[in-house]
Amino acid sequence: MKYKFILFDVDGTLIDSSEALSKSFVKIVKEMTGQDVTPEKYAPYWGVPAEALFRDYGVTDPAKLLYAERKWGLYAKEIREWNPPFPGIEDMLKELVRRGYILGVVTSKTNEALDIDFAPSPLNKLLPNRVTTRFERTGAPQNHQVRADGIPICNFP
Repeated sequence: MKYKFILFDVDGTLIDSSEALSKSFVKIVKEMTGQDVTPEKYAPYWGVPAEALFRDYGVTDPAKLLYAERKWGLYAKEIREWNPPFPGIEDMLKELVRRGYILGVVTSKTNEALDIDFAPSPLNKLLPNRVTTRFERTGAPQNHQVRADGIPICNFP
C-alpha cells in the first residue's frame, strides 16, 4: 500500500452541498447588502474563501465579514439539516477503511463551520481526521502545507 492516509475535500467532492450553500448565499447577501441575487450567482465562487466572496458584494468591514461567514453556515444548516453524500461515496469510503486506509477531510472551513455542515452526515464517522483552517478567509490548506508522512503536518498562517 503506497499511501496510508487519504484526505478528501468536502463540498462538491463528498457531499452535495450546492443547494444549501447557494440558497443561504442568496439570503446572507440580501441581509448584508440589500442586493437581490440568484443562486446561480454563487456558482463562480465555489471553493473561494468566504471573505473574498463577500468582499465582491461590498461587505468589507472585518466584523461584518466575520458575521457574514458565520451566518452563512447557519443559514445553510437551516435550509438542509445535512447535505447528502454523492451516490457511491459512502460505500467507497467504507471499502477504503476496510482496506486499512486512514481517512480524513481537508477544507477551507473552520472546525466550527465543518461541524455545522458535515457532522450530521453519515460520512463523518468514516472520516475522523480533519485538516481545517483557523479562519475561513485563508482558504483551503495547499499541498505544500499538508504532508502525509505518517502524521500530517499543517502550516497555517
